[in-house]
Order: sequence, then structure tokens, then C-alpha cells
Amino acid sequence: MTTALKLVTAEELLAIGNRLLELYEGELRTVSPANFRHGQIAVQIALLLKQYVKAKKLGAVVVEVGFVLARNPDTVLGPDVAFISKSRVPGEDHREKFVEGHPDLAVEIISPSNPRREREENLKTYLRYGTPLGWLVDPAAETVEIYRPGTSVQRLAKAEMISFGDVIPGFSCAVADFFDV
Repeated sequence: MTTALKLVTAEELLAIGNRLLELYEGELRTVSPANFRHGQIAVQIALLLKQYVKAKKLGAVVVEVGFVLARNPDTVLGPDVAFISKSRVPGEDHREKFVEGHPDLAVEIISPSNPRREREENLKTYLRYGTPLGWLVDPAAETVEIYRPGTSVQRLAKAEMISFGDVIPGFSCAVADFFDV
């Protein structure tokens, strides 16, 4: 005899109130807390993006916010850092909920508690549901891998510049700036 698995919705996940859970096609998955270095890098990336995005009034930069990527069954992921363009920022009446839809930029950071395989899977999921740009940040190698739909992954070394005007117009900085914490 088999037992049917009860799928969880985005609203049920929000009601649980545990930020260490994500939802893949209705199934809860545990996410481990990040280590100190991971947290420092996430703050640094968010700060660099936030300063630029706010000055140019391009949208919003958020950390660990849930995005409802799919419904029936629901998929809700929370990137380490995300950018949402101005036209897609949720209105005041939706700010206590997960964001419906995808981020314009999803940033995932590798760490012992957040291994490469899981971060790559998340980035591929974001792209599958409409995210045009993803960054996989590797603190050990001090590199950033760029994910875009339909293209090969591009790897940038610490000495290189990162800029993607089609998603965040005019933004650029040295990859090294992400690790200067």
C-alpha cells in the first residue's frame, strides 16, 4: 500500500514561517543556514547592487525573498540576492507575501551548507521560469558564473568586470568587489 504525498502550496509555506524551507513542485525541501563568509558576500553583492539600483531608480534588490515560480504544483525558491525591475516590483498590497513570478537577476552563493549542485539546480530552475540572468558565486575560487537562457555558462575571474546592461542598465563592477568584505 502506498501513501499519497500531500503537496504544499506557496501560501501554506508562507504560513509555516520557516525561512529555511523552499518548495519544489509542491514538496518541501530543507535549506541549511549559510556560513559567515557566505553571509558577508551576500551582503556585499546586495549592497553594491542596491546602491546602484536605488540611485538609478531601476527597481528593488532583496535577499532571501521567496519567488513563486510555478503553480499547481507550486515551486517557491529564495535566491541569496535578487533584483526585480521597477515595472515588476510588487505593490504595497502584496509585500507581505512571496513574489509572484521570477526575479530579473537571481544570485546563488556556494558554501559547504549550500553546495554547487543545489545552487546550479536553483539557477536552472529560475531560468526555466523566466529569469533572464543568474549569477553563481564561488567564494573558494573567487569567481562568478553567468547563467542565461539558451547560452553556455560564462565564468568570470576575480580580475574581470561584471556588467549586464540589458538586466541592470549601466551597472558594472569588478568581480573582486564581491569578495572585498
